[in-house]
Amino acid sequence: MFEPGWLDPAEYTIAGGAVPVRVQGVGTVAVVTVSGLASEVDHDLVVQALSELAAAQRAGAA
Repeated sequence: MFEPGWLDPAEYTIAGGAVPVRVQGVGTVAVVTVSGLASEVDHDLVVQALSELAAAQRAGAA
């Protein structure tokens, strides 16, 4: 069927689109997830959004 410790592949799939949000000195504080597009596009959208948020925070806009 499937290896112990792994999810049943008939019910679950590995896909991109979730990125952990880590704060230096604190650790992981959140996860940003996008789903519905191709896995690579989901992932790229999260990375782009987080990059834009970080840039805005550095500029004092957020």
